[in-house]
Amino acid sequence: MQLHSPMSPELFRELCDLRTNIPGADGIFVPYIGKHYAESEAPRLMFIGKATEGWEITEPMTLESQIEHSKAFCEGEDAAAPYCNSAFWHFLIDVTLRMHGAQDVRPVVDSGWAVQRAIWSNLMKIGVGGTKPRGKDAKIQREISARILQDELDRFEPSVIMLTVGGYFEWNLICAVFGKEDCWSTLPNTESKTWYRKLPDRNTWVFWTRHPQGWALVERNRTLDGICRVVGR
Repeated sequence: MQLHSPMSPELFRELCDLRTNIPGADGIFVPYIGKHYAESEAPRLMFIGKATEGWEITEPMTLESQIEHSKAFCEGEDAAAPYCNSAFWHFLIDVTLRMHGAQDVRPVVDSGWAVQRAIWSNLMKIGVGGTKPRGKDAKIQREISARILQDELDRFEPSVIMLTVGGYFEWNLICAVFGKEDCWSTLPNTESKTWYRKLPDRNTWVFWTRHPQGWALVERNRTLDGICRVVGR
């Protein structure tokens, strides 16, 4: 499976045009494709967060510059993602290790090993003033965000998607892309609400769960066990 670009130039240009209508907009986020994504028989993993906070504004802002910024953030010499004190990244690493059957080597494996075997994206690609978009700043992005997410499904062909966004952030956007409320099942034997479904037109499992920040470790691991059982890992 050969992936050439995380986003089409046409969609990026649309985002650039849209960004001019959002006062205080941050830089445009472009998904990160791990360089070892889809190299093995393990599930192809895609992690989707809400939005980036304070994403760098490059001048000039081009698709190529934003691709490089995401790559540097995740795997550069001073990479922030694999090593930062972030519950999101620790969850991504643990899920990836489990799906690759490498959970027993977690204490010794380089965190970058896991990050480079996943894709990281966000529901929305433009943060505002160093925070996630809300209100009218989110509303103006919904239509193009839905189209970009559909494009990402076609482009990346993930077999497992982790929506780590909580139950209320952009409910309508999630349902428009991944299916309405009555299409989802609740992951059994867990206290935190995690919904899941298999997309009918793709061989793709989608898990919609809370953001890992503040998640009690016991319940987090119980949820991860349940996800692995569904996927068969």
